Amino acid sequence: MAKYKIQNDLLSVEIDQLGAELCSMKRLDSNTEYLWPGNPETWNGRAPVLFPIIGPLLDGEYQLDGQTYQMPQHGFARRAAWQPVKTDSDSILFRLEESPQSLEQYPFAFILEAGYRIRGEELECSYRVVHKPNPDAPHRDRTMPFAVGSHTAFRVPIKPGLSFNDYELEFEKEEDTVRYLQTAAGPLSGETVPFRTQNRKLALEHSFFADGSIIFKNLASKRITIRSPKDERKADISFAGFPYCTLWTYLQSSQPYLCIEPWYGVTATLGSSTDLREREGNQELQPGEEFSCTFQIRLN
Repeated sequence: MAKYKIQNDLLSVEIDQLGAELCSMKRLDSNTEYLWPGNPETWNGRAPVLFPIIGPLLDGEYQLDGQTYQMPQHGFARRAAWQPVKTDSDSILFRLEESPQSLEQYPFAFILEAGYRIRGEELECSYRVVHKPNPDAPHRDRTMPFAVGSHTAFRVPIKPGLSFNDYELEFEKEEDTVRYLQTAAGPLSGETVPFRTQNRKLALEHSFFADGSIIFKNLASKRITIRSPKDERKADISFAGFPYCTLWTYLQSSQPYLCIEPWYGVTATLGSSTDLREREGNQELQPGEEFSCTFQIRLN
């Protein structure tokens, strides 16, 4: 698959046609790469686009209007070839539409777009979902349930020679909330544990992820910054409007990255309905309707 580059005087960003996935985010003045490059021995993802589900399905399948469908974790968009439909020196727009293969897993005609635009030292990322009227598509007269989200893996440490534990997360606001716990298989268990910040900060340790991802619902903060007192560089992600946000790194061994993932939608909970229309956090569109959302990544 082809890779596409956009840039300005400060940033250079590369996107893979496969999955419309970010594969490099570089600050040019310091020649600093901020994106995890992937590792086939642990996790080869870098910043997959999650659609039309987030997380795994219960027992690998879901029900919709009396029929049963199967779909892999996080949906099929991250494994599909997207088409670039609008390109400029500092921006690009990719599009994915239904195919015979997607209709076997998800019986809707749709348009999914992922846009990337550099503004100064900030990368603006956007998603647009359209329930496309199509008289030949199954469920053409029914609402289309879906989830969409980001899975961006930041390189931590950012500065060579430092370690993961040299960094901390700075939240926009003080947090006094809960973390939703996962089972080993991926779905949420239905249990929570307290989560609190001190002076809006959380020191990073791989041990925090021993029980799976750190999943939040309706955080007070809409910006999280990765920083270290030993490093002048930092990165942050702003996700106003997103009802869910997840922190994740590879669980079986210490790896030098951290994913910060804003979501519209969430992983299923054990014992919850397998009907896609009843899945927590899903959005719904009538035929002809559309949905859009935007988040920003700043590289300092």
